[in-house]
Amino acid sequence: MIALSLWDPWGTAMMLGLKHVETRGWYCQYRGPLVIHVARSRDAVDHIQRSPLWQYLAPTGYGTVKPWPLGCAVAVVEVIDCQPVQQLAPTLSPMELAFGDYRQFGDDGKQRYGIITTHLIPFEKPIPWKGAQGFWNYTGPLPEGVRRAG
Repeated sequence: MIALSLWDPWGTAMMLGLKHVETRGWYCQYRGPLVIHVARSRDAVDHIQRSPLWQYLAPTGYGTVKPWPLGCAVAVVEVIDCQPVQQLAPTLSPMELAFGDYRQFGDDGKQRYGIITTHLIPFEKPIPWKGAQGFWNYTGPLPEGVRRAG
């Protein structure tokens, strides 16, 4: 199944249903089921309590009483659309905006896009798995009721 690695706290936010749009510097043609994988990097979570994102994450217990699911597959979502961020941003909630990079152009000068997801199915427990950059093939276990294509 196709997978995408996100740094935490963004991957955990997706797993918890706090985030439904993943912003990237490239257009996503893919539509269908997508495994959300949390990358192993601790760079962002080490400073999360000083971030505006903390107001949304603190009540969940992650980063305090629950460990971040670093290096794990955590959920399956369905990719339903991809739009330029300047079109998408005015339609989003303040919480969704807080979890994304909605600048029209990235540091590299490229147009940014929002990959829109729905139908969240979290894994019962995070599955330790090696991720990769961009889209990659996840071959591990899936949540109950989720079937592989083919």
